[in-house]
Amino acid sequence: MRYKGIALAAAVTALMAGGVVIAQGQPIALSWQSCGGVWQAPRVECATIEVPIDWERPGKKIAIAVGRLKHTGSGPSRGVVLSVPGGPGGSGIMDLKEHEASFTELRRHYDVVSFDRRGLELYDHLPKACHQREMPLGAPATRAEFDELAATNRAAVRACRDGDPGKLIDRVDSADVARDMDSIRAVLGQEQLRIIANSYGGVPGSTYARLFPKRVAALVMDGTVDHVSTHDQATQERVESVKERLGAFVDWCAADTSCALHGRDVRADWRGVIDKAEREPLPVPGTDITYSSGDLQWAAGAYLTRDDKRRELSIAIDQAVKGSAKVFHDTFRQKPQGSPWLVSVECGDGMARTWRDHQDYERERKGAEAALPEFWAYLLRGSMCIGTDYPVNNARAPLTGTPLPPIMGVQSFSDGHGPGAAVAQVPGSGLIRFNGYGHTMYLTGNTCVIDHVNRYFLDGKVVSATC
Repeated sequence: MRYKGIALAAAVTALMAGGVVIAQGQPIALSWQSCGGVWQAPRVECATIEVPIDWERPGKKIAIAVGRLKHTGSGPSRGVVLSVPGGPGGSGIMDLKEHEASFTELRRHYDVVSFDRRGLELYDHLPKACHQREMPLGAPATRAEFDELAATNRAAVRACRDGDPGKLIDRVDSADVARDMDSIRAVLGQEQLRIIANSYGGVPGSTYARLFPKRVAALVMDGTVDHVSTHDQATQERVESVKERLGAFVDWCAADTSCALHGRDVRADWRGVIDKAEREPLPVPGTDITYSSGDLQWAAGAYLTRDDKRRELSIAIDQAVKGSAKVFHDTFRQKPQGSPWLVSVECGDGMARTWRDHQDYERERKGAEAALPEFWAYLLRGSMCIGTDYPVNNARAPLTGTPLPPIMGVQSFSDGHGPGAAVAQVPGSGLIRFNGYGHTMYLTGNTCVIDHVNRYFLDGKVVSATC
C-alpha cells in the first residue's frame, strides 16, 4: 500500500505492500516496526493487517495501519486498550504520537493500540477524487440552493466512484470499521477489548458494542457523537447543547468589553446576518466566494465550542453585520465542505435524517427554524447527503438490552450529549462531566478524567463525577 507523499519506515512499507492475510478470529504475530513519515515517534510502533473491502461478501482486501504504544510495566501486559480515532478523518496513530503522555499510567499495565480507519485520505485506498472537499455542508435555504447542492453532490460522488472499481466508497461506514476493529482484536490474540472511543470514534465504538457485546471488556465514550438515540432524540439534544453554547457566548459578550458586540443585542445581530444571507449570500471581499446562511451557521457553530475563540467570533459577526464574511473565511480558509469519503461515512452511518425531495426537506427546515432559529442549519446535517445514493449500512440503534458490562462516558460543556445518551442505556454505567470547554478530555490530558478512566480500565470501578 502506498502513501500520498508520506513513507513509513522501509520494513513497514514492505509489510504493507506484501499484505497480511487475516482470518477472522485467528491470532497472528505482527511485525511491529518503528513508524516513519508523519507518524514517526520514539515509542510508537506500526504494523498493518488486511481486511476485506466488504465484510458481508469477503473478496478483495485492503491493508489498514495499526499503531502501538507498548506496555511499560515490569510484568506481562494485562491486554490491550484500543483507542478509536474521531473525525471522521482523524488518525489513531497520530493520536498515539501526539497524546502519548495521557497513556503513561495506563501503559504500566496495558498495550495501547490504535489504527487509521479505512479510506483515510493519507492512504491510497481511494482515488484522489474521493477526498476532494467540494460538497457543501451548509443546509440550503431555497429550492434553487437545494437543486444546486444535489447536482454538486451527484457530480462529486460520480467522479469518486469512477475511480473506485473495488466499490470501497460504499463500505466506509462505521459497521465496517467495527469489524476491522474485531480483526485487530483477533490478530492481537485478545478475547475481549477495552475500548476508549473518541469523538466520532463513538460511532464505531457503539457499533462494535452492538455487534460484539461479549467481546467488550470495558468501553469509554469520550466526547462521542450520539449514534444510540433516535433522530428525534438526537435533534432535541443538539437543540439543547447549541442553545447552551450560544447562551454562554451571549453572556460573555454582555460582561466583557473585549467583545466586538458588547452592549448590543447579539442574538438580533446574528439573526439579521443569517436572514440577510438567506436572501443574498455574503461576499468575501477580494474573492468570488460567498457564504450562504447555512455556511455561516456552520462556521459560527465551530467557534461556539471554544472559549478561546469568543473574541474572534464577535469580530466575525460584527464584520458580517457590515456585509462581509471575510473573518469567517480567513479563519477556516475554506467554506464548510465535505468530501465524497467523509460524506459517505456519515450518510452510511445514518447520522441524520434525509429527505425524499425538496418539499419533504422544506417541511423539516421550517421545523428546524422554529426549534433553533439562530442555528437551524445545525439540525439539518443530513443535507450533506442530498443528491447522493450512499447506502445506510449502519443505521442508528440503541445499546438498550445489549449484554454489555457497565460503561463510562466523558462529557464536557462544549461536547454534545452523546456520552450521556450512551451511558443512560447501559445499567450501572457512569458519566464524568467536565464543566468547561474541551473535547476528548482523556487524550488532551485532563488528569481528573484520566484518573477515573484508568481506575475503570484497571479494576472496573465505575463512578459518576465532575472534573
